[in-house]
Amino acid sequence: MEKMTSKERILTTLNHKEPDRVPIHEFIYSRKLYKEVIGRVPEYYNSEDVFDCAHVLGLDAGIMPIGGFSGIRTDSDSREEKEYQDEWHITWRKGEGVSWPGDAPVDYPLKNKEDWKNYQIPDIYKPGRLKEIDIALKKGKEYDMAVFGTIRGPFTLAWMLFGYEKFCMLIYEDPDLLDEVIAAVTDFYLSAGKMLVEDSGLK
Repeated sequence: MEKMTSKERILTTLNHKEPDRVPIHEFIYSRKLYKEVIGRVPEYYNSEDVFDCAHVLGLDAGIMPIGGFSGIRTDSDSREEKEYQDEWHITWRKGEGVSWPGDAPVDYPLKNKEDWKNYQIPDIYKPGRLKEIDIALKKGKEYDMAVFGTIRGPFTLAWMLFGYEKFCMLIYEDPDLLDEVIAAVTDFYLSAGKMLVEDSGLK
């Protein structure tokens, strides 16, 4: 069988046909691996470093979450402070060498129904939301690799808004509140998914 490019290998597999070999990809690389492979250590999870590293390793795809993927540090979160808030008002604590590129959630914006009533979901159409996705698409084209754009599921972000223990208690204490929050988070990421499709040219 003729050797395929990484992109051809992924597309062949997704179309339920046999590629020249099994496609291989990875989501998170350690910062030590970045240093060893491409000679630099990223401060935050970014498309250029991800795709350069994946290419040198011979992987078939790179993975990049859309901006607003709470829990993955971004360029705006790479300040010197040990704790910071993301756009969802979740407070994160950095643990270098332990939790990169995500950090540990230590405080949450929602405690009760009143908090939710006054809470504002971020604007999915905020400028710059697709910044890293656009870079990923360019790098994917450069290396003829597949690009996987990702969104969060509603459960994960919903518990991050309350904290895991509070979220579990609300399943019994106020399931209607959780329904509202999960529905709102789902709407956010459905819109995010549509943006990814449109940005990729797969309309």
